[in-house]
Amino acid sequence: MAIEADVVVIGGGSTGAGVARDAAMRGYSVVLVDRADLAQGTSGRFHGLLHSGGRYVVSDPESARECAVENEIVSRINANAVELTGGLFVCAPGDDEGFADQFLAGATATGVPAGEIGVAQALRREPRLNPGITRAIEVSDASVDGWALVWGTARSAAEYGAKVLTYHQVTEVLIADGQVRGVVCLNLASGEKVTIEAGFVINAGGPWAGQIAGLAGCHDVDVVPGRGVMVGMNHRLVNTVINRCVYPTDGDILVPVHTICVIGTTDTAVDDPDNLAIPRAEIDALLDAGEALVPGFRQTRVLHAWAGARPLIRDSRTAAGDTRHMSRTMAIIDHQARDGVSGLLTIAGGKLTTYRLMAENVVDAMEAQLGTPHPCRTADEPVPEASSGHHVVTHRLAEREAERSDDARSQIVCECELVTRRMLESVMTANPGGQFDDWRRQLRIGMGPCQGGFCGLRMAGIAVADGVMDAPRAKDLLKLFLQHRWAGLWPTLSGAQARQAAIDAAICGNYNAFPSSGGVAHNAGVFLSSGGVAHSTGAARSAGVVVVGAGLAGLVTSTALARDGFDVTCVTFGVGGLPLSPGVIDVYGSIPDVHGPLEAVAQASDGHPYAAIGADAVKRGLDLLLELAGPELLTGRPDINVCMTSAVGAPRPTCLYPPSMANGLAGPDEAVFVGFTRLKDFYPQLISTPAAMIDVTPRPGEADSSPMVFARFFDTDAGRRALVEALRPVIGEESVGLPAVLGLDDVTAWRKVQDALGRPVFEVPMTPPSVPGWRLNNALVRAAQAAGVRFRRGVKAVSVQQDGGRATGVVVASAGHPSTLAADAVVLATGGLQSGGIVMDDHQQMSEPVMGLPLGRRPEQPFMADLFAPQPAYLAGVGVDAGMRPLDDDGRVVCGNVHAVGGLLAGSIRWAEMTSGGIDVGSAVAAADAIKGELS
Repeated sequence: MAIEADVVVIGGGSTGAGVARDAAMRGYSVVLVDRADLAQGTSGRFHGLLHSGGRYVVSDPESARECAVENEIVSRINANAVELTGGLFVCAPGDDEGFADQFLAGATATGVPAGEIGVAQALRREPRLNPGITRAIEVSDASVDGWALVWGTARSAAEYGAKVLTYHQVTEVLIADGQVRGVVCLNLASGEKVTIEAGFVINAGGPWAGQIAGLAGCHDVDVVPGRGVMVGMNHRLVNTVINRCVYPTDGDILVPVHTICVIGTTDTAVDDPDNLAIPRAEIDALLDAGEALVPGFRQTRVLHAWAGARPLIRDSRTAAGDTRHMSRTMAIIDHQARDGVSGLLTIAGGKLTTYRLMAENVVDAMEAQLGTPHPCRTADEPVPEASSGHHVVTHRLAEREAERSDDARSQIVCECELVTRRMLESVMTANPGGQFDDWRRQLRIGMGPCQGGFCGLRMAGIAVADGVMDAPRAKDLLKLFLQHRWAGLWPTLSGAQARQAAIDAAICGNYNAFPSSGGVAHNAGVFLSSGGVAHSTGAARSAGVVVVGAGLAGLVTSTALARDGFDVTCVTFGVGGLPLSPGVIDVYGSIPDVHGPLEAVAQASDGHPYAAIGADAVKRGLDLLLELAGPELLTGRPDINVCMTSAVGAPRPTCLYPPSMANGLAGPDEAVFVGFTRLKDFYPQLISTPAAMIDVTPRPGEADSSPMVFARFFDTDAGRRALVEALRPVIGEESVGLPAVLGLDDVTAWRKVQDALGRPVFEVPMTPPSVPGWRLNNALVRAAQAAGVRFRRGVKAVSVQQDGGRATGVVVASAGHPSTLAADAVVLATGGLQSGGIVMDDHQQMSEPVMGLPLGRRPEQPFMADLFAPQPAYLAGVGVDAGMRPLDDDGRVVCGNVHAVGGLLAGSIRWAEMTSGGIDVGSAVAAADAIKGELS
């Protein structure tokens, strides 16, 4: 393929996009190429600050002058990408107040608008600022979305005729007789070789500019990549850009960007801009720096970290590796004068704030070589998208409220960033060959607290449903997307975000979204329950047991003890973990060469929970669970795995499952899968083709109904009739796979639909909230209450009182008022990292928060860079003996009448091994047996 143009611009960051726009506006035919997506490099990996120039008034006056002028211009021509937050430079406690005088003098000298305000005024404006600040200076800093700026600039260039080619890597710069003749690119999407014939090449490759110049034989272009690490905090702690009034250093800028704030940045010279580490030590340093500006900063939820590479020109005034003090001004290298190559310019240095000025200067330099001067108009003409006005943090909420309708395209695909299906489909249509990260950069999808854990699957489903790609490619891109998100997560994880990461991992594991090689073959059989388990009907005992946690382990422990006459109180802050589960019970599903899950339990190695629990307790726990749930909620055999199809089309092994899923055990080839247009968490096209979508309306006028709304609708005769009428035109003679929302209170609703339809029907597990999980939760709560368990809901266990090495009570907090529940025995069923039973502090140190129990398998490095590797943090937990009593590091019982069950136990990554159900019910029975023996 060959293309002709006047100018080739290499590099799709802010400078390259600005150059393409400027040259196109001057009448040149332009092709902009980048080996990746636009703004995937430095322009998309910075702190979001549109500089007033204040940062450089002392350290780099020339940069300050440039920023002061360009701040006003960029705020106008790229208004849609800019939020006019304003800025403050403050002296934190211990800072040299005299530097503020130097700052004000420098601002006057460089033309940077600045004025001192009173400390009280600054604190009224930003109440979370350190109350110990001693001086405050107001400047014109702003917040800028680099992706929106670059894409708006590139679209404006395209309107003037420029071609924008992403994922085109330059492999050659063509030169003949000392004159540039064009470039050769490799289309990384298709593998096609593309030749662009042009008489001029402008190298705007940023930190890669030296490598690009080398392709033209112009070596030793001394661009020094300066790595900067930034950390995004989940909350907008300030609404004004806050700078520390000191000579530029690490962690001295806090920028409100959309709904979060970003602290930055570090500055370290690196050799390779493609390999930017995010050291934990630098994250800790940034968090500490944030404390000086906003007290309590370290306790705020850390969302994500990233690193960018500044394209700094080597400065003879500074040491070779001292990127902090290299000039931020731009530099243009004329390769005709330097290397004897006409038609090639390299531009580097500068700031995103000065991108337009850099483009103007380098296009002026090109025209000086060509002898064809034209006026630059980029400072006068805004990009078309700027007509919407300046960005305001509440814009998206206002837009979503205005767009609410019963059109399925108004569904909110990403709740964190308020991205609708319409927005996603628009970007997919405009960029059908893009990757999920490309769409993320334009929409911010997947950038909220779940980091793509929920909306990533929706993005994949919509891409397949709309015919943008097939299911295998969508799943591959989903894996890549989540891995990229993980790259900025794992070095930062602590607190609530560590818990979120564990929940996301559990969701993927529960739905076997990314199964390991091998897998378990489908088994078409449906196995019946092996019967109940006997329990004592002896006289009631007065002994009191407090169970902390109401997940599967806590509910089964509570019920087993109450049925045997014990006085049981179950303490729970919220709902347990069952609504996050698919409603099936796994014992061991990750070992395909084991004939039955109970065999795998019996072979468990030392250190695994099953080694302490034992196969007998697991079997008795499963039998008890079958009895408590009843045959309408659970069927199967504890000793044999079967496979169902998950919502992502993967075989999903388990041993106990709802009867409503039984007809799907034959596998996806024997069924037609049907989704609902108003249900955004189930896309049958991910499972198999052909697939169908039908429109069922559980609530008139609502396009974005939740699984629970659908389930309650199908509890009714009218809802089931509407479903059957919508299904008839789209099904044939196959069985019918539907999302698992067929009734909540009426657990036989699926069978009623099947009878009315005259075809076998089955449910397919979905992402949370899980209706089958809720059904099972509700049934087990009712069974516990029937057995006499008392529930204390909305209270949190904060400690366990002890006397003489034994627990005497559990201290709980409710609405700030602590009270003590007396106890003869205590069961901790608080879960693992995803449930809050184990917590991770801001230094990535793990602990058990109620009793401070010793943790086994506690790793020095909790997380690994590969998302799909077993994460050491998820193995950590409490080590126990056969009675589920916690052990210390020397194997001694910590407290004789305290027992730990379920996800709190060390030694298993439950969702990866598919062992959750077996560990929960087996440890529950083992703990109940031990308590009966102790207190009888």
